[in-house]
Amino acid sequence: MDKVYKFVYVMIIFFSQIIIATNAQKIRRCFNDAHCPPDMCTPGVIPKCKFTICKC
Repeated sequence: MDKVYKFVYVMIIFFSQIIIATNAQKIRRCFNDAHCPPDMCTPGVIPKCKFTICKC
């Protein structure tokens, strides 16, 4: 039973690191609106630079 808990705990840590690593690529740093790539948002939404992070 203890091995099952340890396995589940390790899997939670492993998958959380994968999720964090894949979402980290979505954060774009910027200084003005021109630094934000136009294809990062859905069509019709213009990306804006807010607090040095590109947001849709």
